[in-house]
Amino acid sequence: MKLLDCLPEKEKKSMPVKKFGRGENLFHEDEVCKGIGILVSGRVKIVSYSFSGGEIVYKRLSEGEMFGANLVFSSEKRYRGSVVGESRGSLLYIGKEDLVRLMQTNRDFLLRFLEMQSDFGKELNLQNKILAFNSADERLAYYLHANEERIEIESIAALARKLGLERETLSRLIHAWQKEGKITFLDGVIQSVR
Repeated sequence: MKLLDCLPEKEKKSMPVKKFGRGENLFHEDEVCKGIGILVSGRVKIVSYSFSGGEIVYKRLSEGEMFGANLVFSSEKRYRGSVVGESRGSLLYIGKEDLVRLMQTNRDFLLRFLEMQSDFGKELNLQNKILAFNSADERLAYYLHANEERIEIESIAALARKLGLERETLSRLIHAWQKEGKITFLDGVIQSVR
């Protein structure tokens, strides 16, 4: 169940919906977070920029996902990256006071919110574990293990970002593992051969 599905229509209509376009900055890095955004449609990315102007993408979000939840109740409420539209879309914005009220009065909303936050924490923990491994082999092996020996990927570049590797390095590793019979890679699915 999506978080938005936990809100009655009357509640949804009472909250601000912001439409955005591709490349539009919705929230800027270092801006104070005063609520959460839930994507009704479209895609956004959370990014920072290096001193040389390169883009560092922390996270990509699509319909039904939220952002700001890890900041709104934090002692340091500033966005760590800018929230930028990757496509046209819209988001429902819930301010902190309305969020607290919803959590007190809507049990389904509270439980789904907590589940999403727990999943976010697990994903962050997985990311930290992956980055603790020194070699590309160890990172890919651990990620396969953590995903029950099967990974559906959007692209090698996207998986490389998750693993903290260069795309070329991961591509060579996948090719080598296929030749060795360790994995199969077909139609965007990497699967261990056991």
